[in-house]
This record gives sequence, C-alpha cells and structure tokens, in this order.
Amino acid sequence: LSWIDHIDYKTKDNVNAQIFDIDCNKISEKFTVNSGTSNHPTSIRSLVLKNNNIFISWNDNKIANRLDIYAKYYLSDPINHKLLSFSIYSPSTDETVNIAKPHFIWNNSNIVHENFPWEITYDLHISKTDDFYESLIYKDIQDTCYQLQDALDLGQIYYWKVLAKNWEGDSLWSSNVNGFFVSNDAEVDVKDEKNITTEFSLNQNYPNPFNPTTSISYSIPKQSNVKLIIYDLIGNEVETLINEQKPVGNYKVNYDATGLSSGIYFYRLQVGDPSTGSGQGYVETKKMMFLK
Repeated sequence: LSWIDHIDYKTKDNVNAQIFDIDCNKISEKFTVNSGTSNHPTSIRSLVLKNNNIFISWNDNKIANRLDIYAKYYLSDPINHKLLSFSIYSPSTDETVNIAKPHFIWNNSNIVHENFPWEITYDLHISKTDDFYESLIYKDIQDTCYQLQDALDLGQIYYWKVLAKNWEGDSLWSSNVNGFFVSNDAEVDVKDEKNITTEFSLNQNYPNPFNPTTSISYSIPKQSNVKLIIYDLIGNEVETLINEQKPVGNYKVNYDATGLSSGIYFYRLQVGDPSTGSGQGYVETKKMMFLK
C-alpha cells in the first residue's frame, strides 16, 4: 500500500508505503519509498524486512514532468516452482526457416513469477533425427526463447524440444516436439545486429548466481551517453562499469566481483537523460546474486 500526503504533485511530498500479507497482517512499519527533496531522485532504495525479505523501489522518469515510481518485493529464499505442462511453438512443425541461426520460442512452464531468474531454467535440444541421437544441447537458458549463435546445416530437417528444470532438480519435457526445415538458401550470416537495433534493452546477467564473474548485455538504438552502475543491497554505488558515449549497437560487459561479499546486488543502465521527455532516455535496473 502506498500513498502521498498531498494530492498536489508540485509539492513533491514524500511517497510513503506499508507492506501487508494476503491476510492483511502488517509485516512492515510505514516507510518512505521516495523523497521529493532527494538529491538523488533516481537512486535505488531498499528496505530489509524482519523476515529478511527485501523491498526495492526506484524512479523512472522517462517522460518529462512525470515521475513514475516502481517497486518490487523479493523473497530472501528461492521459490520451488511446480513444473506445469508447456509447449514449444517456433519454429513450428513443418515450417521452413530462411535463417540458419533461427530464434526458438516456447511457453513458460510455471504460472508464478520467478523470484530469481535461475529458479526455472530450460535446456534446448536440437537433432537431425526424431530420436534425438547426437543432439545439440543448449543448457540452463533463463528465458523462454533462444537465438542460435552457430548456423545449422542448410537443406536439412531438424527436430527440437525443451526440458524445463526447477532449482530443486525436478524436470519436465515440453508436451510436443517440432520438426522444421532449414531452406537451401537460408541466410547464414545475419546482418550485423548493431545496424538493426531498434529499442533499448537491458538483459539479465549470465550466469546468475555467479562466482566471481558474470556478463551483462544491453542494446541501444542510437548514439547516447551510457552509464552502467553496480549497487549494493542498500543502494550504495559499488562500481561504475561504463560512463561514456556509445554508438548504436548491442554490447556485453564482463563484471568481476572479486573482493565483494556474497549477496544480492543490482545493476542499473541509464542511457541519455530520461527526464528530458525526448524519447531518447532509458533507465532499467536488474538484480543479480553473487555466491562465493
């Protein structure tokens, strides 16, 4: 539950919040989500509750004269998800693909939002035979899609399926197996993605959890000033990885957390100045876990 003390936004009063469970039991005292007088209005703020769960809030001022406040509630322990029947759908059965590095897409195997991205992972299996003898296997995918980095053979039929796994070791195969054909004139070398990036994005770091190194990737659709900053759990800046002009493109940054304590950290991408309302600004924050 959140509220402001005055309706008039121009007063820039504090935004207050209080957390309750589903039975309306209070599990936190009143606290300030955001202060309108803060010198760092876009900084990350966090609250560690008595049950060790974590409440994170941040500002996203992408539109001029508008200050959106976002928040997320994290559990201190991972969730054991029950795996549910799921299907794969692209490439579909009997489809002919014209790209030798196709994009595979499938449905989610659970209905509960993951607290940590590694609570459910997927293994993608691709084979030239429907018995999956000598399969290509891409393991521990933390998403419901995957883009091949290596080209498949042209003029070849392939079969694919996906294995869902939760972090406690349960697994479940996709309910269907799809077979597709890579055309004889399929494009092998897709045009440089740096020239076709059309939107801002910040991807989940991989691996996650990590020890001690991980990779962070992001995309920008036009030349901009880029900042990529690591924060600790209470919002203190740990390290600035990037603070410079970057041309349009897709980027990957390797981060080494040697010397840090185990725990939850956040990485925040800011591109341009979101407060200008020019449509060129972008801010996004994601969580990662360092486990020694």
